[in-house]
Amino acid sequence: MSMPGYAGKILHVDLSSGKNEERPLDPELCRRFLGGYGINNVLAYEFIPPLANPLSPENAIIIGCGPFNGTVIPGSSELSITTKFPINNAIATGCGGGFFPIMMKSAGYDHIVITGRSRKKVVLVIRQEGVERVEAEDLWGKDIFDTVDELRARYPFSSVIPIGPSGENLVPVSVTSIDKLGTVGAGGLPAVMGAKNLKAIVA
Repeated sequence: MSMPGYAGKILHVDLSSGKNEERPLDPELCRRFLGGYGINNVLAYEFIPPLANPLSPENAIIIGCGPFNGTVIPGSSELSITTKFPINNAIATGCGGGFFPIMMKSAGYDHIVITGRSRKKVVLVIRQEGVERVEAEDLWGKDIFDTVDELRARYPFSSVIPIGPSGENLVPVSVTSIDKLGTVGAGGLPAVMGAKNLKAIVA
């Protein structure tokens, strides 16, 4: 894909099966739908069943970068995360700042679609070298600040979307942030991650 501003790939992660798949980003989608938010909604239409329970393996977490992410354009650090939120049982998008978009795009992905439920508590690590699931039993119970500090020590120059005890306990109003900075809404994204046994996403 040669469209400026796009890495050209969508990463699909199935936590249930442990399989990852890379798919090309359709340039026509980029022309028809605006930025990471627009394509996130297209992917939500495909991967989030309308009647799915937000805390079920069938619900998807969709992370999207736009073409301005990683540039010097003001406000371009915003990341879009779309899922079915437990607070109101609605499919919606939360946005937050931080370094995750540029790290994700540097790893080669414009969007990440996460489905299923891991049998073990894990951290999802996304790098240019590949995607890895790392056991996170030792991190379970830590708050979002300690989790970010611990993972940044393990993975220098990374960006982290963590969850804390509220997400682990599936609290519908749980809140998280990117890199201890930009919150991504109060709809219960950490509860969705906790239901998938996903402690954090690192890029």
